[in-house]
Amino acid sequence: MLKKEAVNAAKDPKARRKRKADAVEKKALESNHSTVDPATLEGYSKKKRQTMEERLRSVLEGRENFNHKQKGGGTTNREKARLKNFLMLKKSFQVQSKVLKSTREIQHIKNRVVKGVTKRDAKKRRRT
Repeated sequence: MLKKEAVNAAKDPKARRKRKADAVEKKALESNHSTVDPATLEGYSKKKRQTMEERLRSVLEGRENFNHKQKGGGTTNREKARLKNFLMLKKSFQVQSKVLKSTREIQHIKNRVVKGVTKRDAKKRRRT
């Protein structure tokens, strides 16, 4: 039987470790006949039921640096629009209206933008 255990221990590192620990413990007990190990005398003891405050206190003891980070919110509407399926998007009102605009309308809109910018810049200039 010991031979089988030795073969199994050679194969399995956990079994080898356990066998070594048992051997060390056996040697310690043989050398100290007068001393008694208190762990061997103690039996199984059930934990006392904790109150809610005690449980919370024990949980929060080691949590000084582990505060919950505030969530930044969900996705914005701009992100949703960017990630939306293209086949759905190309039928949308905005895209259809852009496609149907004539070049004259586009030119008119761009001119209005430029005039607005230059008007703003004219107000900024110093008067001499």
